[in-house]
Amino acid sequence: MTRFVFPTLVVLLIFGVVCTGCRRTSARSVSLLGSTSIQPFAEMLAERYGKDHPGEFVEVQGGGSTAGLQAAESGVVNIGMC
Repeated sequence: MTRFVFPTLVVLLIFGVVCTGCRRTSARSVSLLGSTSIQPFAEMLAERYGKDHPGEFVEVQGGGSTAGLQAAESGVVNIGMC
């Protein structure tokens, strides 16, 4: 499972960077907002990442793809899920 989770999280993060540009709010956190179909998967990966990397976290919120892209474009979140 561990060999699957980390590469998948990296792909998810890279996808978000490609879609929206990465704007980090702090050195220890990343925020994602957007697609509710991706949200459960992203939450699972974020939870696992937090267990493997104490002191770092990934915050995941739904709201829809359009909201995610708009939030990323305006700098409210780091990654807009779509």
